[in-house]
Amino acid sequence: MIINNCSECRNSLEEEAVNAVRELEYAVKTVCISELLPRTAQLLFLNLTTLEGQTYCIELTERGWRIASNRQDCMNGDFRQLAMYTQYFETLYALLDTISPLYREKFSESLSARLNSLAATQKPAQE
Repeated sequence: MIINNCSECRNSLEEEAVNAVRELEYAVKTVCISELLPRTAQLLFLNLTTLEGQTYCIELTERGWRIASNRQDCMNGDFRQLAMYTQYFETLYALLDTISPLYREKFSESLSARLNSLAATQKPAQE
């Protein structure tokens, strides 16, 4: 996980990307902000490898999250799969939900564990 730790330097897109990297590292093989592609207040890219081993370069703009390419540090997608590269998602979670069945499985397991933990802490208080 590679993150720029200068919190004063971050803009809202970068904050969103940094938070997504931190929150999702349990459910992907690798995820980091690209150090090679442009990073501005309006645009940045993440490199991501799913648990299935598929690599992606993900674009984040004010429009949302979008698959830019199935190669890391690459902005140009395969135009034979235009629908895949033109769809924007409100969250990185929603994007991952469409491309990674193992992400969905990990997310469900994590959510279930948190709910079970919450239920366990609620039981003693109710008794």
